[in-house]
Amino acid sequence: SCDQISTIVLPASLKSTGRNIVDHCFNLQAFEVAAGSSSYSVIDGVLFNADATELVSCPAGKGGEYTVPASVKKIAPAAFATCKNFSKIVLPEGLVSVPDYAFYECWGLSQVDFPTSLESIGDYAFDGTIIQFLLLNKNLKSVGAHAFERSSMVECMLKGSNPPSLGESAFGDDMNYTRLYVPVGSGSKYKATAWKVFPTIYEGSKSRRWAGSYR
Repeated sequence: SCDQISTIVLPASLKSTGRNIVDHCFNLQAFEVAAGSSSYSVIDGVLFNADATELVSCPAGKGGEYTVPASVKKIAPAAFATCKNFSKIVLPEGLVSVPDYAFYECWGLSQVDFPTSLESIGDYAFDGTIIQFLLLNKNLKSVGAHAFERSSMVECMLKGSNPPSLGESAFGDDMNYTRLYVPVGSGSKYKATAWKVFPTIYEGSKSRRWAGSYR
Protein backbone atom coordinates (compact mmCIF):
# COMPACT_ATOMS: atom_id res chain seq x y z
CA SER A 1 0.00 0.00 0.00
CA CYS A 2 2.90 2.41 -0.68
CA ASP A 3 0.93 4.48 -3.14
CA GLN A 4 3.67 7.02 -3.99
CA ILE A 5 6.34 4.58 -5.22
CA SER A 6 6.73 4.47 -9.00
CA THR A 7 9.84 2.26 -9.31
CA ILE A 8 11.43 -0.42 -7.15
CA VAL A 9 15.10 -1.30 -7.71
CA LEU A 10 16.11 -4.74 -6.47
CA PRO A 11 19.74 -5.43 -5.54
CA ALA A 12 21.74 -8.13 -7.29
CA SER A 13 22.11 -9.93 -3.95
CA LEU A 14 18.37 -10.61 -3.61
CA LYS A 15 17.54 -14.33 -3.76
CA SER A 16 13.82 -14.49 -2.93
CA THR A 17 10.70 -12.42 -2.37
CA GLY A 18 7.47 -12.93 -0.47
CA ARG A 19 4.03 -13.27 -1.98
CA ASN A 20 2.04 -10.25 -3.17
CA ILE A 21 4.84 -7.83 -2.36
CA VAL A 22 3.38 -4.76 -4.12
CA ASP A 23 -0.27 -5.12 -3.18
CA HIS A 24 -2.18 -1.82 -3.61
CA CYS A 25 0.93 0.08 -4.79
CA PHE A 26 -1.19 1.72 -7.45
CA ASN A 27 1.47 4.13 -8.78
CA LEU A 28 4.14 1.47 -9.17
CA GLN A 29 5.02 1.21 -12.86
CA ALA A 30 8.21 -0.83 -12.94
CA PHE A 31 10.68 -3.09 -11.23
CA GLU A 32 14.37 -2.76 -11.96
CA VAL A 33 17.09 -5.27 -11.11
CA ALA A 34 20.69 -4.26 -10.47
CA ALA A 35 23.35 -5.64 -12.80
CA GLY A 36 24.74 -9.01 -11.80
CA SER A 37 21.54 -10.56 -10.48
CA SER A 38 21.41 -14.33 -10.87
CA SER A 39 17.88 -14.66 -9.50
CA TYR A 40 15.71 -12.07 -11.28
CA SER A 41 15.10 -10.36 -14.59
CA VAL A 42 12.74 -7.61 -15.76
CA ILE A 43 10.77 -7.35 -18.99
CA ASP A 44 8.77 -4.15 -19.58
CA GLY A 45 8.85 -3.41 -15.86
CA VAL A 46 7.44 -6.81 -14.82
CA LEU A 47 9.50 -9.01 -12.50
CA PHE A 48 10.50 -12.54 -13.58
CA ASN A 49 12.93 -15.16 -12.41
CA ALA A 50 16.35 -15.17 -14.10
CA ASP A 51 15.36 -17.06 -17.25
CA ALA A 52 11.85 -15.58 -17.45
CA THR A 53 10.11 -18.94 -17.04
CA GLU A 54 8.22 -17.66 -13.97
CA LEU A 55 6.35 -14.37 -13.70
CA VAL A 56 6.99 -13.26 -10.11
CA SER A 57 5.20 -9.93 -9.72
CA CYS A 58 3.52 -7.30 -11.85
CA PRO A 59 3.55 -3.64 -10.76
CA ALA A 60 0.07 -2.66 -9.63
CA GLY A 61 0.17 0.57 -11.64
CA LYS A 62 0.46 -1.11 -15.03
CA GLY A 63 -2.65 -1.48 -17.16
CA GLY A 64 -4.29 -1.87 -20.56
CA GLU A 65 -3.75 -5.13 -22.44
CA TYR A 66 -0.89 -7.41 -21.48
CA THR A 67 0.47 -10.53 -23.16
CA VAL A 68 2.46 -12.77 -20.83
CA PRO A 69 5.75 -13.69 -22.59
CA ALA A 70 5.84 -17.05 -24.34
CA SER A 71 8.76 -18.18 -22.16
CA VAL A 72 6.60 -18.20 -19.02
CA LYS A 73 5.61 -21.64 -17.70
CA LYS A 74 4.57 -20.55 -14.21
CA ILE A 75 2.89 -17.56 -12.59
CA ALA A 76 3.50 -16.92 -8.90
CA PRO A 77 0.50 -16.78 -6.52
CA ALA A 78 -0.98 -13.25 -6.35
CA ALA A 79 1.42 -12.07 -9.08
CA PHE A 80 -1.17 -9.67 -10.54
CA ALA A 81 -3.25 -9.08 -7.40
CA THR A 82 -4.80 -5.57 -7.26
CA CYS A 83 -3.53 -4.67 -10.75
CA LYS A 84 -6.83 -2.88 -11.26
CA ASN A 85 -5.99 -1.15 -14.57
CA PHE A 86 -5.66 -4.19 -16.83
CA SER A 87 -8.50 -4.79 -19.30
CA LYS A 88 -7.18 -7.91 -21.07
CA ILE A 89 -4.61 -10.60 -20.31
CA VAL A 90 -3.29 -13.15 -22.82
CA LEU A 91 -1.76 -16.24 -21.22
CA PRO A 92 0.88 -18.27 -23.10
CA GLU A 93 0.70 -21.81 -24.43
CA GLY A 94 2.53 -24.15 -22.11
CA LEU A 95 1.08 -22.58 -18.97
CA VAL A 96 -0.55 -25.38 -16.98
CA SER A 97 -1.90 -23.55 -13.93
CA VAL A 98 -3.25 -20.17 -12.87
CA PRO A 99 -2.40 -20.16 -9.14
CA ASP A 100 -4.34 -18.96 -6.12
CA TYR A 101 -5.10 -15.21 -6.07
CA ALA A 102 -3.19 -14.68 -9.34
CA PHE A 103 -5.54 -11.93 -10.61
CA TYR A 104 -7.35 -11.20 -7.35
CA GLU A 105 -9.16 -7.84 -7.35
CA CYS A 106 -8.04 -6.85 -10.85
CA TRP A 107 -11.19 -4.75 -10.96
CA GLY A 108 -10.86 -3.66 -14.61
CA LEU A 109 -10.04 -7.07 -16.07
CA SER A 110 -12.80 -8.07 -18.49
CA GLN A 111 -11.10 -10.54 -20.84
CA VAL A 112 -8.60 -13.38 -20.43
CA ASP A 113 -7.37 -15.55 -23.30
CA PHE A 114 -6.57 -18.98 -21.84
CA PRO A 115 -4.13 -21.43 -23.49
CA THR A 116 -5.20 -24.94 -24.50
CA SER A 117 -2.53 -26.26 -22.12
CA LEU A 118 -4.28 -24.94 -19.01
CA GLU A 119 -5.24 -27.66 -16.51
CA SER A 120 -6.15 -25.81 -13.31
CA ILE A 121 -7.39 -22.47 -11.99
CA GLY A 122 -6.65 -21.79 -8.33
CA ASP A 123 -8.71 -20.49 -5.42
CA TYR A 124 -9.73 -16.82 -5.75
CA ALA A 125 -7.68 -16.62 -8.97
CA PHE A 126 -10.05 -14.16 -10.69
CA ASP A 127 -12.16 -13.05 -7.74
CA GLY A 128 -12.99 -9.36 -8.06
CA THR A 129 -12.64 -9.05 -11.84
CA ILE A 130 -15.34 -8.05 -14.33
CA ILE A 131 -15.08 -11.09 -16.59
CA GLN A 132 -18.52 -11.76 -18.06
CA PHE A 133 -17.70 -14.22 -20.85
CA LEU A 134 -15.45 -17.21 -20.26
CA LEU A 135 -14.13 -19.86 -22.67
CA LEU A 136 -12.26 -22.80 -21.10
CA ASN A 137 -10.54 -25.47 -23.16
CA LYS A 138 -10.86 -29.25 -22.91
CA ASN A 139 -7.66 -29.89 -20.93
CA LEU A 140 -9.02 -28.06 -17.88
CA LYS A 141 -9.28 -30.40 -14.87
CA SER A 142 -10.15 -28.12 -11.95
CA VAL A 143 -11.55 -24.71 -11.03
CA GLY A 144 -10.80 -23.61 -7.46
CA ALA A 145 -13.03 -22.22 -4.74
CA HIS A 146 -14.23 -18.65 -5.34
CA ALA A 147 -12.16 -18.56 -8.54
CA PHE A 148 -14.56 -16.24 -10.41
CA GLU A 149 -16.54 -14.81 -7.53
CA ARG A 150 -17.56 -11.14 -7.90
CA SER A 151 -17.02 -11.37 -11.67
CA SER A 152 -20.58 -10.80 -12.94
CA MET A 153 -20.31 -13.89 -15.14
CA VAL A 154 -22.91 -14.06 -17.92
CA GLU A 155 -21.74 -16.97 -20.08
CA CYS A 156 -19.26 -19.77 -19.50
CA MET A 157 -18.36 -22.28 -22.19
CA LEU A 158 -16.37 -25.44 -21.51
CA LYS A 159 -14.96 -27.44 -24.41
CA GLY A 160 -14.31 -30.60 -22.40
CA SER A 161 -16.91 -33.39 -22.32
CA ASN A 162 -15.73 -34.50 -18.87
CA PRO A 163 -16.59 -31.93 -16.18
CA PRO A 164 -13.61 -30.42 -14.33
CA SER A 165 -13.82 -30.43 -10.55
CA LEU A 166 -15.47 -27.26 -9.26
CA GLY A 167 -14.65 -25.60 -5.93
CA GLU A 168 -17.04 -23.96 -3.50
CA SER A 169 -18.71 -20.78 -4.79
CA ALA A 170 -16.39 -20.82 -7.80
CA PHE A 171 -18.69 -18.42 -9.64
CA GLY A 172 -20.20 -16.78 -6.58
CA ASP A 173 -23.60 -17.39 -5.07
CA ASP A 174 -25.84 -15.43 -7.46
CA MET A 175 -26.13 -17.69 -10.50
CA ASN A 176 -29.57 -16.57 -11.69
CA TYR A 177 -28.31 -14.95 -14.89
CA THR A 178 -25.33 -17.19 -15.69
CA ARG A 179 -25.46 -19.63 -18.61
CA LEU A 180 -23.23 -22.66 -19.09
CA TYR A 181 -22.44 -24.16 -22.51
CA VAL A 182 -21.02 -27.68 -22.77
CA PRO A 183 -20.34 -30.10 -25.66
CA VAL A 184 -23.26 -31.99 -27.17
CA GLY A 185 -23.95 -35.17 -25.21
CA SER A 186 -22.26 -34.02 -22.01
CA GLY A 187 -25.08 -32.09 -20.37
CA SER A 188 -26.13 -34.95 -18.08
CA LYS A 189 -22.54 -35.35 -16.88
CA TYR A 190 -22.34 -31.71 -15.86
CA LYS A 191 -25.75 -31.80 -14.19
CA ALA A 192 -24.56 -34.75 -12.06
CA THR A 193 -21.63 -32.75 -10.63
CA ALA A 194 -21.06 -29.46 -8.82
CA TRP A 195 -21.66 -27.69 -12.14
CA LYS A 196 -25.38 -28.17 -11.51
CA VAL A 197 -25.25 -24.83 -9.66
CA PHE A 198 -25.67 -23.23 -13.09
CA PRO A 199 -29.43 -22.71 -13.54
CA THR A 200 -29.15 -22.99 -17.33
CA ILE A 201 -26.96 -25.57 -19.07
CA TYR A 202 -26.98 -25.74 -22.88
CA GLU A 203 -25.45 -28.43 -25.05
CA GLY A 204 -23.65 -27.06 -28.07
CA SER A 205 -22.99 -23.47 -29.08
CA LYS A 206 -26.24 -21.54 -28.83
CA SER A 207 -24.43 -18.35 -27.91
CA ARG A 208 -23.73 -15.66 -30.48
CA ARG A 209 -20.50 -14.77 -28.67
CA TRP A 210 -19.14 -18.32 -28.85
CA ALA A 211 -20.59 -19.28 -32.25
CA GLY A 212 -18.44 -21.97 -33.87
CA SER A 213 -16.42 -22.63 -30.71
CA TYR A 214 -17.09 -26.38 -30.81
CA ARG A 215 -15.86 -26.83 -34.36
